[in-house]
Amino acid sequence: MKEVLRAIDIGDKSIKGTLLGADESFVRTRRTHPPVNPQSVVALVCELCEALGEASSTVVGFPGPVEDGVVRSATNLDPEGKLDWKGFDFAAALRAVLNGNVLLANDADLAALGAAEGKGLELTVTLGTGVGTGITRDGVLQPHRELCELSIGTADSLDDYIGEPARKLLSDREWDYRVVEVLELLASEVGPDQIWLAGGNARRLTRSLLGTLKEKVWVLSEPVGLLGACRYLSC
Repeated sequence: MKEVLRAIDIGDKSIKGTLLGADESFVRTRRTHPPVNPQSVVALVCELCEALGEASSTVVGFPGPVEDGVVRSATNLDPEGKLDWKGFDFAAALRAVLNGNVLLANDADLAALGAAEGKGLELTVTLGTGVGTGITRDGVLQPHRELCELSIGTADSLDDYIGEPARKLLSDREWDYRVVEVLELLASEVGPDQIWLAGGNARRLTRSLLGTLKEKVWVLSEPVGLLGACRYLSC
């Protein structure tokens, strides 16, 4: 019998899900509404899973660092840190209400697995409300690093420098130049053979501005994070 997997991707504005391994492929979406607290997200994930149908496992991509199913921070969902995300055992909360195995992972790590060609050191950068990064070596996911916490220019983090709030205050060209700066910083920090760009803002980048990075930076089609869930299950 073919194994069917639910793949869920959590964002600050919506939660997406699909069934992998099913005869029919489709994506369901549920909008989030403030406050985006743990209880509301658990309820939306459960609603989405019910709409998707039965599966033996559920892999959930979360927009922040997680460890053993526990959320370490959730800046994109809770910028002021008032919604009790830090220390929330999200995986346990989902296991209590969903059938089957439940795994929680950083969403950029899932995107990295979905993007990986399996050759050398590959860096995936997600550009959306914030900035996420995931690294694979020869197709194997590497320990997660919160590279978004690197400072650049006058900004304390990459999120502050090129995240969606910053982008809205800049012209398109100014944001382009900042993204190139960030990619150059990440390239020097990680030394990747390939850089994959994912997320809602990735397609906004003007490739002609990439300079020497142009031959190693590529924009991915969505939803790459959902596709990475299947590989994560076998890690």
